[in-house]
Amino acid sequence: MVKNNGKYKLIADTAETKVLHSGRLPDKTYCYNVRAYTVLEGKKSYSAFSGEIFASTATEKVQNFRVTDITSKSFRLSWDSVEGADYYALYKYNEVTGVFDRVNFFKKTSVKIKKPSGSITAYKIGAVKRHGSKKLYGELSDAQYGITTPKKPSLTAEQKE
Repeated sequence: MVKNNGKYKLIADTAETKVLHSGRLPDKTYCYNVRAYTVLEGKKSYSAFSGEIFASTATEKVQNFRVTDITSKSFRLSWDSVEGADYYALYKYNEVTGVFDRVNFFKKTSVKIKKPSGSITAYKIGAVKRHGSKKLYGELSDAQYGITTPKKPSLTAEQKE
């Protein structure tokens, strides 16, 4: 059973010891309670309820992740704030492993990245919310490519005789 507005609502009647509660909303805490029953002569006989168990869902996906302020030495990654997020986890594409590795956490909704001229690196961002000692990670954004502009080429002329 799940508690909603002070009242419990049945989410499953099953012989299984696990139940999937689908349709949960992001950034919400749910209160669950369980009880067993047996059927005797066609009537259900219930046990006492278990203690309440609380579970939280992760935040929504970060929106409007973008690259701005591009120079030959840096660029800025920016994104919209997510309600309920305590901070944001930045991920960078690792060309060796082929996966996005978490590189840092940020409380702000933008970060300046310094890279050598002509660099191209893919990034993703995800909202993170604390629930007790645990971190709940929201869905990662779509990748954005941080690109620094190449340095201005220099020309030298030699005169042949």
